[in-house]
Amino acid sequence: MFIIILCSHLHHFIDGKKYRSNKSSYYNGVRKVSDDICKQYNLSIIEPNNDNINLSYSNWLGEKTDKVTWRTIIKHDIDAVIKLCETYGEFLVFMELHGYMTKDGKYLSFKPYGKERFVRGKTLGSKYTKEYIKAVIEKNDILFVYEPQHRPLPPPNKKRYMSDLERSYWRWMYDLNLVKREKRQGE
Repeated sequence: MFIIILCSHLHHFIDGKKYRSNKSSYYNGVRKVSDDICKQYNLSIIEPNNDNINLSYSNWLGEKTDKVTWRTIIKHDIDAVIKLCETYGEFLVFMELHGYMTKDGKYLSFKPYGKERFVRGKTLGSKYTKEYIKAVIEKNDILFVYEPQHRPLPPPNKKRYMSDLERSYWRWMYDLNLVKREKRQGE
């Protein structure tokens, strides 16, 4: 490390420019030279963990201590939806039915309803990139058979109100013949 610092100061004396560091100069310059020296003397090299790149401290701490964060909820929902889908288009529809807005451009992004910003899948980890999700769905050979949970019907005299999202979800399921309408005893 002393050699690297000394070289940067020599650079300063040669052309009179101040040494400035950024990610590129660190990984392609300082880190590369350091790794080469470590290899030469059979020392260990620190491998970067790409899954924790771009995590804020609060998100990193939440994942480390297994606390529930928005990121962990999104990851859990993506994992659950991938198991249900046969195509990438179905995946996007199911994510919207689970309460997420999606942006499918260069990067796949998710935004839970009620939040201000989208979260790119690649920032959630390497398992949540657009390419990885497509590959997993293509390899997913499990045929999903929908079994609706039995919810007791409200008494006939009381009206049950559903949210717009829930109403559109059940209408979509009914149109695809995945659920059948239960008849009440009085009908």
